[in-house]
Amino acid sequence: MKKILLPSDFSEHAEASAIYAAHLSRALKVPVDIVHVTDAAGTIGLYAEGSQIVKERLRKQLWKLSQKMHDAVDGDLKYDTLLLAGTTTSALASIADKYDLIVMSAKGKVDLDYFFLGSTTKHLVQKAQTPILVVPPDYLFKAPEKIVWALDDQHIGTTKQISPLPELARHFGAKLEIFHQDEGDQDKGFKLDLSIFLENIQYSIHYDFNDTSITDSIIEFAESEQADMICMIHHRRPLLQKLFNPSNTISSISKSKLPILILPELGIA
Repeated sequence: MKKILLPSDFSEHAEASAIYAAHLSRALKVPVDIVHVTDAAGTIGLYAEGSQIVKERLRKQLWKLSQKMHDAVDGDLKYDTLLLAGTTTSALASIADKYDLIVMSAKGKVDLDYFFLGSTTKHLVQKAQTPILVVPPDYLFKAPEKIVWALDDQHIGTTKQISPLPELARHFGAKLEIFHQDEGDQDKGFKLDLSIFLENIQYSIHYDFNDTSITDSIIEFAESEQADMICMIHHRRPLLQKLFNPSNTISSISKSKLPILILPELGIA
């Protein structure tokens, strides 16, 4: 891992993700870029003489946030601050592939309910090809000792697809609890040799045969294992399914009290 991206809207919800990113940055010895986007809806006054005033105010807010992160890790933080203009989702998507991990909050300035999530977070989860770590509001950083990795019967094609999960597990010495909910006769189980991807990582495999929702099963299992993080692969789906049947990934982010590492679907090797 070479660099972490931390988008922030300066809301209280976003502080937990900022502190989490600071701890990861220090632990993994990688710099973090703290980014704020002046969204199109808030740029009406960003012209002529008022433009520079607004930009300076935003730069001060970036600096204040960076100092909170700096203090949280006793000054051991390498960071840069970036102020971008444009639509938040498009601006972040345009730079996302330059980073190895995006750390962001599940919610933004408005405390939206589970269906809507935070619009920026939801958009990046669905579109980005970069792994995203979503941190619940008010979550206090804890070095992960146990990570629940929820796997379905879809194919994992490349080592890149599951990065940075192995790196996090190895660095923190975390054990992986691999969880699979069997969906009956059509379930094909795992389509991979886990040892190829998880060399020198301790892991156990758990099959669940309950008929409860996959989202609830994952969260209940994580709670029973006293896990510190959940990891999932986000699979893209047709538009109608997105509209009428929220994905397990989106549902889990909204319901979980733990950070969720979302690995992108990069295709089959």
